[in-house]
Amino acid sequence: MKKMITILTLLGLVFFSNALYAEDLNLTFEDDSDIVNWSHHNEDNWYTVEEHDATGGVDGSGALRLSDAGYTFLAKRPISTQIGATFRLTMDVKTAGWGPTRTVYVEVEGIADLDSVEIISFTEYTPIEITGTATATDGYIRIYGLQGGDGPDTVWVDNVVFDDGVTEPDLFFSEYIEGSSNNKALEIYNPTDAAVSLDNYQIAQAVNGGGWEYYHTFPSGATLDAGDVWVMVADEVDPALYDTSKADEVLSFPSVVHFNGDDARALIKIVNGDTLWLDIFGDPDNDPGSGWDVAGVAGATKDHTLMRKESVFMGETDWVASFGTDSLNSEWEVLDQNTFDYLGAHPGMPTPSTISVTMIFNASTNPDTLHEDGFVEIRGAMNGDWATGPILPGGKTISWDTSSDLDMVNIGGDYWMITFDMYVGDTLKYKFWTGHDMNTGTEPGGGWESSFTNQPIADTRVFIAGTSDTTLAVQFWNGTDNN
Repeated sequence: MKKMITILTLLGLVFFSNALYAEDLNLTFEDDSDIVNWSHHNEDNWYTVEEHDATGGVDGSGALRLSDAGYTFLAKRPISTQIGATFRLTMDVKTAGWGPTRTVYVEVEGIADLDSVEIISFTEYTPIEITGTATATDGYIRIYGLQGGDGPDTVWVDNVVFDDGVTEPDLFFSEYIEGSSNNKALEIYNPTDAAVSLDNYQIAQAVNGGGWEYYHTFPSGATLDAGDVWVMVADEVDPALYDTSKADEVLSFPSVVHFNGDDARALIKIVNGDTLWLDIFGDPDNDPGSGWDVAGVAGATKDHTLMRKESVFMGETDWVASFGTDSLNSEWEVLDQNTFDYLGAHPGMPTPSTISVTMIFNASTNPDTLHEDGFVEIRGAMNGDWATGPILPGGKTISWDTSSDLDMVNIGGDYWMITFDMYVGDTLKYKFWTGHDMNTGTEPGGGWESSFTNQPIADTRVFIAGTSDTTLAVQFWNGTDNN
């Protein structure tokens, strides 16, 4: 299945992220507690001074300040890891007093043979990152420089994070459907930036708490493209719910998708004969009765569709943590039974459908246009939110005045036209607004069309977007009549 999905909302965007690294060291230097760990350690003491700078950090927070009057500059901090672990060191750094004839570096020393990062010109806080694979267990964060006796130099350090045991993203379950009868499906997502051969993957299966005893293998030679999903459905899925011709595998009983809410599943990867467990769904050794609770919903793995949240981009072998205890800490959204709307895409929500809307306005009927300094605007709100104004696909707004994202086009004489997209089902509420006082005939003055006593419209004009492109009747307002 090849669907790339973008989620837009009318009220804003929310972004989530998961940490791929287990934090072993996270230093923000809000106090001086870690300063004692920085010194020359196993090298000669070149008298670099390590001290706490309470306001010298990013955004005026605390920082580690390293200074030296000249010659060799050196400060180190111990770190430890395991041989073979993939690690990452990040920090924010800035410098003062360094120049092209003198050099200052940051490096990870001892646990890997890596290039240093030169930080001479970092006169403002700049993030740096060093990654590698550990060949030893103990080492140092090392900051050093060659000054040549040319005067004092300083390095400020903030937000030091050293992580090891890095877990690279891999395939994971993105949707699980346990519907009525045999309306069942399972979806797998590839979060990586490369196509993946499924020959090395399997799905382990448990039935009624009987342990891992069955294994689903994928068709030989099958691949899953980057950002794509693999869909497996039962062969008896109701065609009114889902077109099985869109699935990658349509499976007859018994199969990996014929679960009943109390049957665990796990995605595994075989590498050089070793089994890596990537994602576990449920307890293989215990039968919960009818189903496991997910996101605070009792028995949610039965008679529900579960969709992995957009914020998740790697599997979880701790199924209890994955299921969570409420809607906030769960990795899953719990949807109604027989919800097949989102199958075939991750993060799952389908791209909202849009239609084109055309409005034509007759300006000759607006008495305000007779005044040299008068004007008429058409102002609106989407879904009733007058505070923010109408938000259309692409984040555009409508005010139909000089501040609008959309332009009115003259189509001849006093007739003007504007065309824009709306999401199907959205409501556009709009009114005319004039700078001319329609009650007294004075200028300036003005207000909304429903605020004057000598015009008949009582409230807001309303248009609800249907499922096809629409051209509305000509719009006008002259203070005593309207359309």
